[in-house]
Amino acid sequence: MPTLSYITNDAAKRLTKQGKITIHFPHDFIQGIMAGWHEFLREPEQYKQQWTFAPATNGSKEDGYFLRDGTPRGKSAVRDDFKEILHFREHLPLLLRQRGVSSSTSYHEWLANMEELRVQCARTAHAIAVGLDRLHGFNFAEQLRQAEDISFIRLISYDLFRSRNAGRTIIGKGHTDGGYLTLHIWDEYPGLFIGMGQDRMLYRGMPNTALAFCGDQAERATAEVCKTLYHQVSDERTLMPQDAATRDAIIYFADLF
Repeated sequence: MPTLSYITNDAAKRLTKQGKITIHFPHDFIQGIMAGWHEFLREPEQYKQQWTFAPATNGSKEDGYFLRDGTPRGKSAVRDDFKEILHFREHLPLLLRQRGVSSSTSYHEWLANMEELRVQCARTAHAIAVGLDRLHGFNFAEQLRQAEDISFIRLISYDLFRSRNAGRTIIGKGHTDGGYLTLHIWDEYPGLFIGMGQDRMLYRGMPNTALAFCGDQAERATAEVCKTLYHQVSDERTLMPQDAATRDAIIYFADLF
């Protein structure tokens, strides 16, 4: 299995052809990060909104906390999924300080752990880029280095019961990711379906692994040499009242621009 420091030519070929590959990725951090995330989700909505930094007119990305309540969003008027998300980039702690948002010591530790995870993810994405560059003569590694400040971690908590009450078992709509590379690091239980039609399959992550797959930027930049991966999140279980009301996941999005 590929390590964090490099991927072999064979692994790069499989990622190119299939659009996905399983890599080694330590999960030591997950318990602490999810504990902080659950503590944050219990905060009053008014406090959580202080962590929301909407995109500015200068083209900046959205940072911090966002609530998606199933209402139509954007020009497409497609109804969003029921979920709460946190986008973590390197500058989020600075944005919070500049706004004067008060936070407990536990949140300082949580954000520090998130930064350690972000660095680990960035190094992994870079190692994969080096492998692809070496095999195909791309320039992904340098582009990633220049754009590292826009790549981000997403913590996500899907609201299962609100989705079911709205008649949905698909809790994350089918799509391809818009960036260069996605690392699906961890999920609470299997629910990520990859592929379409007869190729559709449930991804079952193993401890200390992550699923790496290409996004639209990689496909366009390579004239479809790298294939993007269609995927969706679905909960097809029979939910009981005692079941958890949410499904949590940790994802990293590496963007070139």
